[in-house]
Amino acid sequence: MDTAKPEPSQLRSARAANASVSDLDAGRAALRDIQSTDWGDEPLNWALLESLDIAEHSQQLLLEEWSQLAQTFDGEYLWDGPYKYPVDTERARWAGVMAILDRVEPGPYEDPRYFAMVAKQAAAIEVSLIGRSLVLCELPENVPTSAAIRYVPMLQEPGTEGRLPGCGRQFDWRSFDDGDFSGLLVGTTHSARLDAFSTTLGKTVLVPLSAGILDTQYWAAKAVAGAVRTVKNDDGASYRTAFEEDVVRANLAEDASPVELLYETFESWLYRGRPFPEVSEAPSPEETLPLSLMIQYAKRFLLAHEYGHIFMDLLRPSAAWSPSDWIVSRTTQEYRADLLGFEAVGHSGALLDHIPPNISLGGAALALRVYEICDEARSIALTGKVESPSHTSTHPTFDQRLSQLHAYYRRRHGSHLDQEALELEFWRIGAQTTVLGTIWEQVRPRLLHDQGAGRVPHDMWLQATDRNDM
Repeated sequence: MDTAKPEPSQLRSARAANASVSDLDAGRAALRDIQSTDWGDEPLNWALLESLDIAEHSQQLLLEEWSQLAQTFDGEYLWDGPYKYPVDTERARWAGVMAILDRVEPGPYEDPRYFAMVAKQAAAIEVSLIGRSLVLCELPENVPTSAAIRYVPMLQEPGTEGRLPGCGRQFDWRSFDDGDFSGLLVGTTHSARLDAFSTTLGKTVLVPLSAGILDTQYWAAKAVAGAVRTVKNDDGASYRTAFEEDVVRANLAEDASPVELLYETFESWLYRGRPFPEVSEAPSPEETLPLSLMIQYAKRFLLAHEYGHIFMDLLRPSAAWSPSDWIVSRTTQEYRADLLGFEAVGHSGALLDHIPPNISLGGAALALRVYEICDEARSIALTGKVESPSHTSTHPTFDQRLSQLHAYYRRRHGSHLDQEALELEFWRIGAQTTVLGTIWEQVRPRLLHDQGAGRVPHDMWLQATDRNDM
């Protein structure tokens, strides 16, 4: 046990040498080109950002947050409200955050608050991968899946030898170290569109996420948090958040504000080009806990999915270490990116946050459902039809992706569970998406009415399509 109080100076991390200074300079310039293009897309904080040194302000925000967290140190743990974090793993997470700040050096088209948020989630992913081996395990024939892919990526702890139990065919794929991330540059753009993608430039990989995809995730999650209630368990002493559909419908009949919030978010996004409601309130104390869990893992999954594309598609492993059917269609590439995303979110949640995978993966499921509903909402505004344009021959539907999540969970976390216990786990993973679907049922007719009344969508929807690997 380390009893020394954490200090900000302990966070600096040496940059790995795989990507050279010139590589990083070229990557940063390319990232800023992407960000500057979206800067003209109605920047959300123009006056604030023009006056800031973005890298310095981002560092200041991050170090202030770390310093506040360090004040909670009790000799073993750091505390953030009800959550406790072992000091060693939390130091590693925050050293990862500062390493990301060092290599990205966010520039004039970056919002420091959004960057700080993305850097923390990226660091959680990277810290959970470094020092571990990724092993591809063939799914047993009795595991149902809607996807063509039959392999699950699983992280193996350092020093673990031999085959993973029950793995079937196993492919020792790769081990991660600091250098794997030395050229990976994350950032955000001001675009209100649903942009999330990864692209290579020499020895660097760029991963920009738009304000649109981040903000719609937040406001949808806030609507879900407002629609559920904390109730006493049967023991009369402990409490839980009630996600049951009958409870949620009763809550919405009594208080329709979550429906109003989701409608106002989409109305503003579709017709004003701003991915947030015109007027909003801070989360209530009752909403804060479920909202923080949902949005943390939803945003972490957005990034982890892109890391999946990076390490499974852009930086493809040696063919000799891969299954013969590894090179597959674009749809299966999406499934593969999801699978690494599920593994990174579940593993990082357990390792760093002490959160069980049925909770953290609920955030991943929510991210996928929000994305699909956003697509449906946009389709309504543009065509008057309820459909999801992104789910074409290149992208699976949410139901297909949820089925793949179930197959992954069964193999990774459920081998010791009977079918009844597994079904309960699946319900917990999907509970937030069910609540969101219940709210969406009441929002969708209002958006159809707006479109039927002749409202014209914002200009951005009449221009180029999203840049999206989701």
